[in-house]
Amino acid sequence: MGFVDFERWMYSLLERRRQQPQHDLMSKVIEAQRAGGKITDREIVTNLIGMVAAGTDTTANTIGQMVNVLLSNPEQFQLMRERPELRPQ
Repeated sequence: MGFVDFERWMYSLLERRRQQPQHDLMSKVIEAQRAGGKITDREIVTNLIGMVAAGTDTTANTIGQMVNVLLSNPEQFQLMRERPELRPQ
């Protein structure tokens, strides 16, 4: 999926959330918009795309760092395998 496809999907999600609000950020922003908040649909979509992109990058980097640490410390990796209760939930 390219960026344009993702943007189109976000606009379709915006319309679905207008029809059926959920317990999510987009629904809350739509609620604020309806209550007179000065935010356009374009601003909603642009900001949420930015949040998704930022979260994706952070998550990918965190996973990569975790794998690097475990592979660099095989004794810790083995301990995590043997004692899953030590893993954070």
